[in-house]
Amino acid sequence: MIRSWWHIQSAFYRFLRRLPGPAFCLEQERRCLRNLLDQAEFKEGLVLDIGTGSGSTLNLLAKAPQIIALDRCEAMLRRIRVQGILRIAGDAGALPLAANLFSFVSVIGVTEYMPDLQPVIAEIRRVSRPGAFLLITRSPPCLLNRLRIVLGHRLFLRKKEVFISALNACGFEYREQTRSLIQEQCLFRLTPSHDDSDRSRSGREGS
Repeated sequence: MIRSWWHIQSAFYRFLRRLPGPAFCLEQERRCLRNLLDQAEFKEGLVLDIGTGSGSTLNLLAKAPQIIALDRCEAMLRRIRVQGILRIAGDAGALPLAANLFSFVSVIGVTEYMPDLQPVIAEIRRVSRPGAFLLITRSPPCLLNRLRIVLGHRLFLRKKEVFISALNACGFEYREQTRSLIQEQCLFRLTPSHDDSDRSRSGREGS
């Protein structure tokens, strides 16, 4: 049902985001995201953007040498206008990507549509390199977010402590956050573990 809705919405998605209310919220969110990106390192290595949609936030990652845009809706991916982006249709809970690839992962405006975050976070950890940054957003359970149900989406609004705990459990260390009207933007970093060190060393020896 959710997938069908996104295919339908893809035809008028950009129009909706230009309306005064959504446009104001989106500009607020972009300012907050830029502040966090100034603290992250993503000028080297591969960057993965999960839930890219039509690519409205890809320009924030313009300094990255290579970006892979992943979304489960092919109709959305076809609407991306940014050049030089590798588009992949796939599920965030079962990423069609090899392990230990990315130095930076972004998940912007997506988690509120995910009923179960744990498999998604586990997959992000699997494809991330030791020390990788994760920029991920959360929609807190406030009145404005509850009103978004009128758009036809079933939202999963999580409390901050639950959200951070789920990421900590997969080895992501909380670094910083910003807050806009209906969204909280969080920066995490994957803490290198012994397993990660062994995996990275094995990769170097095998190359």
